[in-house]
Amino acid sequence: MERAITVPASAKFMARARQEAVALLEAQGCPAECAFEVGMALQEALANAIIHGCRRDPRCSVIVRVQCDRTGASITVKDPGTGFDVTRVPDPASPAGQVAESGRGILLMRAYMDDVSFARGGREVRMRKSWAASSVAPV
Repeated sequence: MERAITVPASAKFMARARQEAVALLEAQGCPAECAFEVGMALQEALANAIIHGCRRDPRCSVIVRVQCDRTGASITVKDPGTGFDVTRVPDPASPAGQVAESGRGILLMRAYMDDVSFARGGREVRMRKSWAASSVAPV
């Protein structure tokens, strides 16, 4: 199952996109705990795309692509911004990261998902979550 969701670059549309993606996952048998984790990671990716990629310009759109089956999901979030270098984002545990106004979203995405990578110069985040091997997998 695959679905593309277009989200205007406004925070008020984030919840709808998250709900739509989680509903798709649950319809494919995703356990509730995994659906929650994917939803949280998606929320962080959307926030980054809207705030940093689109600079909160509602004329811009963020594209979310959800692919899932009975074993897991892949989520891709693309924005039209200028991108960023993930290696330059301070570690939230470092002194610089502790006082930074942002930078915790990437840490959270990595905590919730099995794999997180960035492409297109930071304008695309790719995340993967497997629930087939998880201890919460459906029986």
